[in-house]
Amino acid sequence: MIALTKVRALRALNMRRHGSKISAIAKEFGVTKQRACQYIELGTLVENEILSGDPWYELSARTRNSLTNDGCEPTPAGAVMYLATHDWKRLPAMGVKSHAELMAWLERHR
Repeated sequence: MIALTKVRALRALNMRRHGSKISAIAKEFGVTKQRACQYIELGTLVENEILSGDPWYELSARTRNSLTNDGCEPTPAGAVMYLATHDWKRLPAMGVKSHAELMAWLERHR
């Protein structure tokens, strides 16, 4: 999920909590009522990720999904063990940017 979508989702959730109707939220963002509801649901997920304190959620969804879909344990130690035994270049959706993000994340959490 891109940053703009996260911001919109959190803003929609905040508007809803402060009593705004779905139609008002949809009008604010220029989307359908269904999309406004989706933003509210996404806002709840994003908020839960932020409040969880789990460092795994600092990684982008692309990087997290690429690793977990291939059996990596979602922890810094699990990522280190995974990289010691697997070639990151063969993972789908794991490119140079995702690898750089992962390496910087591992450096912060050692």
